[in-house]
Amino acid sequence: MAKEIDSEKVCLTEALEEFWYTIPDYQRPYVWDEEQIIELLDCIKNAMKSDSNSEYFIGSMVFRTKEIEENGTNYQECELLDGQQRITTLFLITAVIRDIVKDNEKDKETIRKNCNKVIFQEEDRYSNIPERIRIKFGIREQVNKFVNEYVKKDKGTEDEFGLEKIVNDKNLDLSMRNMAKAILIIRNYFKTRLDIIPQFYSFLKNKVIMVYIATEDLNDAFQLFTVMNNTGIKLRNSDILKANNLEVIEDEKKRKEKAKKWEEIESYFGDKFDNFLSIIRTILVKKKANYNLLKEYNDNIYEPKEYDRETQEYKKVKPLLQRGEQTFETIEKYYKIYVELFDKINEPDPKKQEMNNYLILMENGFEADIWIAPVLEFYNKFKENRLVDFIKSIDRKFSADWINSLTPTDRIENINKIIKKIEESNSPEDIIESQFLKFDYENLKRIVKGNIYGRKYAKYILIKLNLLEGNPTTQLLNIPHIISVEHILPQNPRVDSEWSKDFLQEEREELTDRLGNLMLISRKKNSSLGNLDYNEKREKYFSKNIEVLPQSVGIYMNNIEWKKSNLENNQHEMEGVLLKEYCCNKIDEEYKDVFSKK
Repeated sequence: MAKEIDSEKVCLTEALEEFWYTIPDYQRPYVWDEEQIIELLDCIKNAMKSDSNSEYFIGSMVFRTKEIEENGTNYQECELLDGQQRITTLFLITAVIRDIVKDNEKDKETIRKNCNKVIFQEEDRYSNIPERIRIKFGIREQVNKFVNEYVKKDKGTEDEFGLEKIVNDKNLDLSMRNMAKAILIIRNYFKTRLDIIPQFYSFLKNKVIMVYIATEDLNDAFQLFTVMNNTGIKLRNSDILKANNLEVIEDEKKRKEKAKKWEEIESYFGDKFDNFLSIIRTILVKKKANYNLLKEYNDNIYEPKEYDRETQEYKKVKPLLQRGEQTFETIEKYYKIYVELFDKINEPDPKKQEMNNYLILMENGFEADIWIAPVLEFYNKFKENRLVDFIKSIDRKFSADWINSLTPTDRIENINKIIKKIEESNSPEDIIESQFLKFDYENLKRIVKGNIYGRKYAKYILIKLNLLEGNPTTQLLNIPHIISVEHILPQNPRVDSEWSKDFLQEEREELTDRLGNLMLISRKKNSSLGNLDYNEKREKYFSKNIEVLPQSVGIYMNNIEWKKSNLENNQHEMEGVLLKEYCCNKIDEEYKDVFSKK
């Protein structure tokens, strides 16, 4: 470690009265929910009741210390990397205790003064001491205003109507809404325990213990954070990536602007934010990832190396991105593209319906999202010029490689080749007609003719058939929240059923798991219903659970019975419709009869 590291055990009085905290702009929002807040309160209460004279350890903090000057006074500020959820909750607990302690409690005024000392430093102009809040919330100005109004202010936590209004306003900052909710939870907890507040607060101040680890060096602090196994909400690779990029922006106004934009983008993607950053990594690096997100950015984007055969050494080459503003601008650029393409795909739009339907198909049908990278990069370079054709080509290529059982590594490498081709090409036609979008059609055809039930791609194929059986250019592909793959001819029909009379054992073994005997239903499978004879199933099951799935509706609308000939005809028709799509709308000679009927 580059600089001295300080570590000490402190009681809550010291932790909250002798330190000044800031929640830095790279930190995640305050997100503790009711379960975590109640668990903390119960643990402290139970420890107090068990032995009020013993210390109770509630966790650790990791922070970077730095000297700052504010209003003519110097402070040592603690930039929290780990422990913000717990410290913030204790901060809110203190404010609630100040406001909820009983009016007839003889120590009420003492408790109130002690609580305020934790929450903020009162101004003493005769001693040249300015007013200062105990915790500042980085770039989140809404949160700082909320703290002044509802935490710092006497009786601020009593405004339950105002707090509930904040909780329900989705346009407000997430930290602010969660803090308002936390205050309501804490108030409700103490309302039925007013008599324990003085003892609880005394125990909280003097016997609740934390351990802090502090250093002046941010990289040291991050290393400490990553090796510690703490409870609570962890920093992700993206949080550290954000911090490393903010650190090199010297202009404070720009740094805050970039931090706010990052938080907006992170809020949009939620838990999938790291995935989005990985997609950008793929666009830039065009190689399979071998490390975690942070190491990939550091080693392959900011400090890439290439092997020199002459010297047999790795040498640094030009960075793909510079840390700081260029990184933020690149992430924002692809975020805007992503929003433009994906934000409203589930809303009817005559101008974009075909494109949206294929994006819905891939989002819901594929098990991986690496196909998004070339789509974003194609749009980045060519905008809407042949965009629909490219998206359909990506769908064919990616799904064909998947169905043809190419390894994940081979599929990723094929996607990377397409991204490289986009980078090198001068026109969309160069890409759409390139060899990198070709696939093994004959093998695909062989697989589609065989048993596909149980394969991960079976659901994708059926979703695709539902798209093709509708009108992809005008009708929105509506995929229910729950869908299941259902056999029409059951896998295990009863011995006395019509199925056993209509199908020989060897016919069932040959046909049951083929495409022509499968359909999607808009609910979970039910084996007792699934084994019904066709007419009962058609009446009680299909008609109520496939209403938005065109291919599935077509089966029971067009077949009043389900015998070998029906199944084989359906198999042939489904093969023809599906393979026409993989032939770029050309009809395979084997399936001319399918389309001559239509």
